[in-house]
Amino acid sequence: MKAAIVTGSGSGIGRAIAKSLAKNNYFVTVTDINLQNAKEVVQEIISEGGEAIAEYVDISNEETIKNMISSSISKNRNLVLLVNNAGVNFTTTVEDCTPEEFDNCIAINLKGHYLVTKHSIPLLKNNPGSNIINISSTHAFRTQPRYFPYSAAKAGILSMTRSMAIDLRNYLIRVNAICPGLIQTPIMNSSLFEETDPYYQKVIKYHPVGRLGKPEDIANAVLFLSSENASFINGETLVIDGGRSCITYELD
Repeated sequence: MKAAIVTGSGSGIGRAIAKSLAKNNYFVTVTDINLQNAKEVVQEIISEGGEAIAEYVDISNEETIKNMISSSISKNRNLVLLVNNAGVNFTTTVEDCTPEEFDNCIAINLKGHYLVTKHSIPLLKNNPGSNIINISSTHAFRTQPRYFPYSAAKAGILSMTRSMAIDLRNYLIRVNAICPGLIQTPIMNSSLFEETDPYYQKVIKYHPVGRLGKPEDIANAVLFLSSENASFINGETLVIDGGRSCITYELD
């Protein structure tokens, strides 16, 4: 049975990715800094007929990454997909950001992708045609006030994706990135997505598809990029934002 590791999959986008992969015959290692959340996702997967295990990971801590991968391969060594999804939001300005905050943001949102990838390569390279998918954000190329250094870390993921695609070519490992736009996840205040909320009324008009994103939209893209249908796509970035990035001025 083919296996996948999805970081930060205890909730939100990661949860949707993990559940989608399990439904498509992957053995999924659900990892999260909140182990209880990861365990709940695993129970959901098992109840739906899938196979998965839950593992604690702090992606800014290399030892926890090594432990997770060791535990994962003891259950299933056939790793063919790594989804680097884990990350946290940071809202500050370049003026107010402390060096400690900067280091923490980069460690979680950028360095963590590198560390999990580094320690997964020995397994992935045993299965030519394996995939790495890095979850970035549309903040990588357009942002807003008080998103420093989050936007810098997300931009770094895109450059790192291209470097990985080149460096791993001899193993036939493809590496691509996904940039989600505004996705309805638990990290967002759910009331903001009610049609009567002023925030919803403001942002919905910037989405030509007429709705906001769902975690399943990103999960569907992961399934495609990791499939044979995408076998000639490598080192690329897929933007999934309902057309939001097409708009450069206020529609009203």
